[in-house]
Amino acid sequence: MDYDDEGLISKIWYQDSNDGDDINFLDKIKSKAAYLRFGHPDRFSLFDNKWKFYLVNMQNTEYVLGIGKISNTEYKKIRYCLNGMVLANVTDCLTENNIICRIDGNT
Repeated sequence: MDYDDEGLISKIWYQDSNDGDDINFLDKIKSKAAYLRFGHPDRFSLFDNKWKFYLVNMQNTEYVLGIGKISNTEYKKIRYCLNGMVLANVTDCLTENNIICRIDGNT
């Protein structure tokens, strides 16, 4: 990942499994988010250094998982298909007993 002068992620690189090209996934996210109205819960395009992104390959399905730390106990998880569209958007909380509870979203 690359960061800009304000500490925001400017590039999220992954390698295309079909042709091996490096792709800036953040451009794909921004392109899809532009179609959503302002205030839509899936309209995310700014990420700071509290976010990590992972390319996941499970049973012939690839997706990108973004995990962001909102507070000491809350985490936002967004699952994207490889074209940048949001598949799932959830917020989880870690209790004092180390149990994860879903606060918002489903899946």
